[in-house]
Amino acid sequence: MPLKKWTMPIKNWAMALNQFAILCDTNLQNWANGEIVLTQKI
Repeated sequence: MPLKKWTMPIKNWAMALNQFAILCDTNLQNWANGEIVLTQKI
């Protein structure tokens, strides 16, 4: 039972971390191409 309580937050944390990694990866690729996504939106 205690294990079930932990699976959801860990899954959500992993998903959030994955999304962040994708965002960073996209920004790095754009930066390599001479564009930075974050500054482009401002």
